[in-house]
Amino acid sequence: AVQAAYAYTPGALRNPPNIYLIFVESYGSVLYKRDDFRAAYLALLAELESDLAAYGWQSTSSLSTSPTWGGGSWMAYTSALLGVRVDNQPQYLSLLNKYQVDTWPSLGRTLHDQGYRFAWLSALDDNFGEVAWQRTSRFYGIDTLIRHADLAYRGPGYGWGGAPADQYTLNHAVATLHSEGDQPLFFFTITQNSHYPWTPLPALVDDWRTLAAPAAGDFDPAAVDPDAIEHSQRRRNYLNAISYELHMLTRLIQEQGDDNTLFVLVGDHQPPVVSRRSDGWETPIHIISRDPARIAAFAPYGFSAGLAVESMETTLHHEGIYSLLMRVLTAQYGPSDIALPAYLPTGAIPMHEAQLPGATQ
Repeated sequence: AVQAAYAYTPGALRNPPNIYLIFVESYGSVLYKRDDFRAAYLALLAELESDLAAYGWQSTSSLSTSPTWGGGSWMAYTSALLGVRVDNQPQYLSLLNKYQVDTWPSLGRTLHDQGYRFAWLSALDDNFGEVAWQRTSRFYGIDTLIRHADLAYRGPGYGWGGAPADQYTLNHAVATLHSEGDQPLFFFTITQNSHYPWTPLPALVDDWRTLAAPAAGDFDPAAVDPDAIEHSQRRRNYLNAISYELHMLTRLIQEQGDDNTLFVLVGDHQPPVVSRRSDGWETPIHIISRDPARIAAFAPYGFSAGLAVESMETTLHHEGIYSLLMRVLTAQYGPSDIALPAYLPTGAIPMHEAQLPGATQ
């Protein structure tokens, strides 16, 4: 069923844009649902929209329902990349284990068949080992894997992890990939600096390269005890972390993007601690481009102009992002006589079937 749903014609796209699919850690719609969050968030979006417009960038936004809440980022982005709902760890592991020899028709593989290079950035200093990363690459169909060791980062870790400074890791990876050829690029990553506990945060700097140097003095991000932080301060820390990420990504777009670039920014799930399940499972999704036609192409699917959304209602789920992107790309860059592929807002398998025991087997 999934293979039939995503049976796109290889090589059909002509001169398609570079695509940056960037998941933003803990970027949730709760930002619209608390009065203080909402006021600060809308002011931030207005500021960033103005900054983008000054460089010729336009945006359109909506909400997308995540399959997970408060954590489990890998299930959120796996749902988007595979085009099916992945909402629990046994299901994820079942898919990962099965599709080592057989292949799943992922967004990365589909774009590879359209002539793209699929590059994946994983910035955390992990201990997965080579075999685990080979399995991950086979599962998603990754062409180029960029890991912490490839980044020449000697700076401090921040917050959870501790993670490198996102401004450095994203800019370093994108600049390196740009220098390696003109093949269309599909770039995927998830940010780290807005992961709980949202403190400490790196500084935003004029030259991202300076962030790679070891910290001077007695900087010790591990000294922060998340359990000792007052709840009101946690909420401020969360806003600060989202502000950092969106400012950082705006700079990335301005400095690394061009007329032939499409940015897709998606929240992975609602933040823990400062939201409730009753706030829903939706997260913001932003499409950013200099091409007005690319922006307008998303309007039929519930997107509204700008970075702020007009409605809290949405039919899009993370598992629908795969088909949404391929339908829009085919309409804009495919042959005029090709039939547009289906838009599947809840993925290739209806949600009630995807939730049945054994459905992913």
